[in-house]
Amino acid sequence: MTGRQIVDVAYGEERDSGRGAVLDPIGTAAAATRDAAGLPYAVVLRQATSPKTIAVLVAWESHCLGLWAYDAHGRRFLEEDLRRLDGHRLFLIHQRGWATRTKGCGSSRRTQDG
Repeated sequence: MTGRQIVDVAYGEERDSGRGAVLDPIGTAAAATRDAAGLPYAVVLRQATSPKTIAVLVAWESHCLGLWAYDAHGRRFLEEDLRRLDGHRLFLIHQRGWATRTKGCGSSRRTQDG
């Protein structure tokens, strides 16, 4: 294995926060048009060999970028809220993560880091 993975990219007008998926899918060209106009759109990244997901909501008109990461069981374990400062620089204003620990026969307990 070379360490390289294929990543599937999906674009949409919105995101489904519960599933880490896009709603109202759009193509790459439509996403680029929305990006240039500052209109909001969603991006979901997923490796072809894994159910792990990264969902991003981009809204440059509001100077916002939100990021959520989901584990192989579809549980959100990271969220970040960033603001565009100027050009291509972003400032992290909020980050929250959760750790999942498995105890016993597959039961799990989620803890919030804050």
